[in-house]
Amino acid sequence: MFIVRLDKIEGEGDFPCPKCSNRISPEDEEEKTYTIVDIVMGEGEIPENMLIKCKSCSSMIRLEGFEALAETEESRADISTPLPDSKPGFRTNHTITFDGKQVGIIAIDYATQEDVTAFKKMRTLKEGEPFKGTITIENKENTSPVKTEDLQEIVKFIKRKIKGLRDNDIYLIEIKDGRKSIIGRASQLPSEPLE
Repeated sequence: MFIVRLDKIEGEGDFPCPKCSNRISPEDEEEKTYTIVDIVMGEGEIPENMLIKCKSCSSMIRLEGFEALAETEESRADISTPLPDSKPGFRTNHTITFDGKQVGIIAIDYATQEDVTAFKKMRTLKEGEPFKGTITIENKENTSPVKTEDLQEIVKFIKRKIKGLRDNDIYLIEIKDGRKSIIGRASQLPSEPLE
């Protein structure tokens, strides 16, 4: 039996079967790729774990981490719909809010046919799929700085909202006192708050 922790999965929650790599997705409500065998309910309405069977190779997979997943559903972060200067299918720009206050913007780049060709040895891309996000955080003098844990929550929210983006696809930039400085990729977030 294989164990998959849902709270460790990036993106929208789909994952490959640990044995045959068959794609298993929570959006597959008709159970085309898996069958639910058993559900163990925890406190409230949240499952403690779920046992599923892959329809491709018949592997048994126990899904865990529902509690942590439920905690992250309510986020203090949000992004706007695409701004007017966006070019759908190429790049969209969105404002980022945290606790209801605008803290920055994100530019999301979508793969063109040239990107699909250029990256084919490193990564499987489809044309029109999001593959890069650049977050620019504006730390203004009259506001408290955005903390590292806030940035981590913003990144988690964006990965859930923009299906296909991964930690290595998300770049962070800070603007403070009119100067830009690169924070780095989301996978390399600093352990200390931004000063």
